[in-house]
Amino acid sequence: MDKLAGLLKQHNLLYKPTNQEIQGLINELSSWNLIENGAIGCEFRFKDYKNTILFVNAVAFIAEKNNHHPDITFGYNYCNIEYKTHDVDGLSLKDFVCAKYINDLSDLDKLSN
Repeated sequence: MDKLAGLLKQHNLLYKPTNQEIQGLINELSSWNLIENGAIGCEFRFKDYKNTILFVNAVAFIAEKNNHHPDITFGYNYCNIEYKTHDVDGLSLKDFVCAKYINDLSDLDKLSN
């Protein structure tokens, strides 16, 4: 996350990145995409319901710790997450920081399968 680290050195978490910066940040987040509603989103897949729920609860913990709550939908073996910062009516660095934390969680899940 070189681009994110660089931007965080220059700006606060509620900084609203330019379209060019957003594209660079998206490219650094595996599997995340820019969504039509102006959010970033990702779908995570799991082997069963238990692993999905464990992941959803871990995402909830990250959201609470960062006071930044995504929209989450999930089912038996999947979880969709969308982030958008309502305070800036768009994306902020906080969205990308939380997405990075969530990616780190999903990497841990792959190690346990």
